[in-house]
Amino acid sequence: MSTSIPSGTRPLGTHTLRIEDDVVFLVQDGDYTLDDAIKTHAEIEGVLAAKGRVFIAVDQARSGTTSPEVRRFIANWNKRHRATGAVIYGGSTMSRAAASLVLSAIRLFQPNMPPIVFTRTAEEARAWISAQRARLFSESQPSA
Repeated sequence: MSTSIPSGTRPLGTHTLRIEDDVVFLVQDGDYTLDDAIKTHAEIEGVLAAKGRVFIAVDQARSGTTSPEVRRFIANWNKRHRATGAVIYGGSTMSRAAASLVLSAIRLFQPNMPPIVFTRTAEEARAWISAQRARLFSESQPSA
């Protein structure tokens, strides 16, 4: 079994992070710590600054727990920054429930949140991001 990391993918604690154009992909593997969140969100900020938009795609198939401290950090980050959209996929019912708690906390502080959806697979996540890009493109075109 190869332990090499695919091009464009790098370790982030026990997780992996990959940036493709305006998308930050995070594959969670185990508990998501405050240090992980700080590093992930620094990458998200970099893409947002460079591209003017950022989509976040999180694979939770092997995710662990997310502490209240991490949830607060994410909520506070979302008060200062605006991702274009986020998609969470691959998670169990429990991981979706945990992610829903994080989203509920964020919505308390930021009711005008970007779209966030749950999908079953990475392919569905990519399709959702493509549809969001198409929507943004059509909204930015002048009316005839």
